[in-house]
Amino acid sequence: MITDNKRAFKRAPFKFRIEYRLHGIHSENYGVSISENISLGGAYFICLHDFDIGEVLDIKISVPKSKIILNTTARVVRSENLENKIVCTFGVAVEFVDFANDSINILKTLLEK
Repeated sequence: MITDNKRAFKRAPFKFRIEYRLHGIHSENYGVSISENISLGGAYFICLHDFDIGEVLDIKISVPKSKIILNTTARVVRSENLENKIVCTFGVAVEFVDFANDSINILKTLLEK
Protein backbone atom coordinates (compact mmCIF):
# COMPACT_ATOMS: atom_id res chain seq x y z
CA MET A 1 0.00 0.00 0.00
CA ILE A 2 1.33 3.45 -0.89
CA THR A 3 0.21 6.37 1.26
CA ASP A 4 1.44 9.97 1.36
CA ASN A 5 4.27 9.10 -1.05
CA LYS A 6 5.69 6.74 1.57
CA ARG A 7 5.88 3.04 0.90
CA ALA A 8 4.75 0.56 3.50
CA PHE A 9 7.49 -1.87 2.42
CA LYS A 10 11.07 -1.28 1.34
CA ARG A 11 11.70 -2.13 -2.33
CA ALA A 12 14.60 -4.38 -3.29
CA PRO A 13 16.18 -4.47 -6.77
CA PHE A 14 15.81 -8.25 -7.13
CA LYS A 15 15.40 -9.72 -10.60
CA PHE A 16 12.65 -12.33 -10.47
CA ARG A 17 10.90 -13.84 -13.48
CA ILE A 18 7.30 -12.59 -13.54
CA GLU A 19 4.49 -14.27 -15.45
CA TYR A 20 1.37 -12.12 -15.60
CA ARG A 21 -2.18 -12.50 -16.90
CA LEU A 22 -5.44 -10.65 -16.39
CA HIS A 23 -7.16 -12.28 -13.41
CA GLY A 24 -9.60 -15.02 -14.33
CA ILE A 25 -9.55 -14.22 -18.03
CA HIS A 26 -7.94 -16.04 -20.93
CA SER A 27 -6.89 -13.03 -22.97
CA GLU A 28 -4.03 -11.73 -25.05
CA ASN A 29 -2.93 -9.56 -22.13
CA TYR A 30 -0.41 -11.96 -20.68
CA GLY A 31 3.32 -12.34 -20.81
CA VAL A 32 6.63 -12.82 -19.08
CA SER A 33 8.91 -10.15 -17.66
CA ILE A 34 11.66 -9.59 -15.11
CA SER A 35 11.01 -7.54 -12.00
CA GLU A 36 12.88 -4.24 -11.75
CA ASN A 37 12.17 -4.17 -8.01
CA ILE A 38 9.96 -6.00 -5.55
CA SER A 39 8.77 -5.76 -1.96
CA LEU A 40 6.28 -7.51 0.28
CA GLY A 41 3.72 -5.00 -0.95
CA GLY A 42 4.21 -5.15 -4.71
CA ALA A 43 6.50 -5.16 -7.72
CA TYR A 44 7.51 -3.10 -10.74
CA PHE A 45 8.21 -4.67 -14.13
CA ILE A 46 8.41 -3.78 -17.81
CA CYS A 47 5.94 -5.38 -20.22
CA LEU A 48 4.33 -4.99 -23.64
CA HIS A 49 0.82 -4.38 -22.30
CA ASP A 50 -0.75 -1.18 -21.06
CA PHE A 51 -2.94 -2.16 -18.13
CA ASP A 52 -5.57 0.11 -16.61
CA ILE A 53 -5.17 1.22 -12.99
CA GLY A 54 -7.23 -1.10 -10.82
CA GLU A 55 -7.03 -4.12 -13.12
CA VAL A 56 -6.21 -7.33 -11.26
CA LEU A 57 -3.48 -9.66 -12.50
CA ASP A 58 -2.61 -13.25 -11.66
CA ILE A 59 1.15 -13.30 -11.13
CA LYS A 60 3.68 -16.11 -10.80
CA ILE A 61 7.06 -15.08 -9.43
CA SER A 62 9.92 -17.51 -10.12
CA VAL A 63 12.87 -17.38 -7.75
CA PRO A 64 16.23 -17.64 -9.58
CA LYS A 65 18.30 -20.79 -9.09
CA SER A 66 15.43 -22.63 -7.40
CA LYS A 67 12.16 -24.30 -8.23
CA ILE A 68 10.21 -21.93 -5.99
CA ILE A 69 7.22 -20.26 -7.64
CA LEU A 70 5.19 -17.70 -5.70
CA ASN A 71 1.57 -17.21 -6.73
CA THR A 72 -0.27 -13.98 -6.08
CA THR A 73 -2.93 -11.68 -7.38
CA ALA A 74 -2.01 -8.03 -7.72
CA ARG A 75 -3.78 -4.78 -8.53
CA VAL A 76 -2.24 -2.39 -11.08
CA VAL A 77 -1.46 0.93 -9.37
CA ARG A 78 0.53 2.53 -12.21
CA SER A 79 1.19 1.87 -15.89
CA GLU A 80 3.44 4.30 -17.73
CA ASN A 81 4.44 4.44 -21.37
CA LEU A 82 8.23 4.17 -21.53
CA GLU A 83 9.30 6.36 -24.43
CA ASN A 84 12.40 6.09 -26.59
CA LYS A 85 12.12 2.34 -27.05
CA ILE A 86 12.09 0.39 -30.32
CA VAL A 87 8.97 -1.44 -29.19
CA CYS A 88 6.24 0.26 -27.17
CA THR A 89 6.75 -0.89 -23.59
CA PHE A 90 5.08 -0.03 -20.32
CA GLY A 91 6.38 0.12 -16.78
CA VAL A 92 3.77 -1.51 -14.57
CA ALA A 93 3.61 -1.18 -10.80
CA VAL A 94 1.38 -3.62 -8.95
CA GLU A 95 0.25 -3.95 -5.36
CA PHE A 96 0.00 -7.52 -4.11
CA VAL A 97 -3.55 -8.36 -3.04
CA ASP A 98 -3.49 -12.01 -2.05
CA PHE A 99 -0.78 -14.66 -1.87
CA ALA A 100 -1.44 -18.37 -2.34
CA ASN A 101 -0.30 -20.86 0.29
CA ASP A 102 2.89 -19.79 2.09
CA SER A 103 4.14 -17.49 -0.73
CA ILE A 104 4.19 -14.30 1.41
CA ASN A 105 6.45 -15.93 4.02
CA ILE A 106 8.77 -17.29 1.34
CA LEU A 107 9.05 -13.83 -0.26
CA LYS A 108 9.67 -12.24 3.13
CA THR A 109 12.54 -14.70 3.77
CA LEU A 110 14.04 -14.02 0.31
CA LEU A 111 13.90 -10.24 0.75
CA GLU A 112 15.59 -10.42 4.14
CA LYS A 113 18.74 -11.99 2.65
